[in-house]
Amino acid sequence: MVDAARVGKPAIQQIWKSALRTIAPLARRVVGTRSTVSHPPSKKSGTRWNASLPCALALLLSAGAARGTDFHIATAQDLQNALTLAAANGADDLLYLTNGYYVGNFNFNSAEARNLTLLPEPGLTNTDITLDGAGGGRALNLSSSASTNTITVQGITFLRNCGKSV
Repeated sequence: MVDAARVGKPAIQQIWKSALRTIAPLARRVVGTRSTVSHPPSKKSGTRWNASLPCALALLLSAGAARGTDFHIATAQDLQNALTLAAANGADDLLYLTNGYYVGNFNFNSAEARNLTLLPEPGLTNTDITLDGAGGGRALNLSSSASTNTITVQGITFLRNCGKSV
């Protein structure tokens, strides 16, 4: 459970960073329009309320849910945790693997109609990342019961008992 919490916090941080990068230009345009909505005047002054901030916040929250999730993976446990979270998070997911040798039988099984992409961190090649089934079956087992999704694996080397297909 400790590992799940460790992967969960960076994943949440990445979701917010991605959402903020997506919404920032839009929020600047909305705030820049100076659209105002009359707010019931207070007894002290006839204040007007700027509707831009609540609109920007609503867009920020909706953008986080609609936008995909990026996972940055450094260990075998991080990889399985990211696959498990990606299977049920309701978003298209990008899993970036850093250079390393990942030993285990990694599984992804989802019923969601979402896309999953496993790829190396920018600047790495397939010789920098290896998934090894360690003689215990498939190194990576990917399955989805949804009919409208794409699963992509690129730039990763597989060794020993990685199964008939990926």
